[in-house]
Amino acid sequence: MSEVLAKLPEVFDQEALNLERWSELEADPFLASSDYRIETDKHGRIIMVPPPGFQHSQLQSQGMRRLLELMPEGGQACAECPVSTNGGVKGGDLVWVSDRRVEEGLRQNVLTIAPEICVEVLSPGNTRAEIEERSGLCPSFPAKIDF
Repeated sequence: MSEVLAKLPEVFDQEALNLERWSELEADPFLASSDYRIETDKHGRIIMVPPPGFQHSQLQSQGMRRLLELMPEGGQACAECPVSTNGGVKGGDLVWVSDRRVEEGLRQNVLTIAPEICVEVLSPGNTRAEIEERSGLCPSFPAKIDF
């Protein structure tokens, strides 16, 4: 068994794995035509979830407006922003990211530096464990904002 395991590649650079896998997924015509939201886990495996419902979208829009009101110039608010983490590429429901972090951390259409603010809109299907796991992936993920 150990001989078989020794032949398997090891991942030494999570960011490189995330970027390589994300490029593959973006180039896939089947996935591009899918209505599902796509993320990856730390092994590069695809995680697909149905698109959020109307109420989720409303809350994202409200959060976007609030961030645009509160945050200074020199950054941007984005929805469904892909962020490379130790747990794979995760899509933040809503983020605010400074222009400096975009310039320093945007690689292959994925942020490799966590945005200053990451917001996860809670859905009925979320579990406490899932949100706690996501919270540990980025220092600011998810933020709690009341709209």
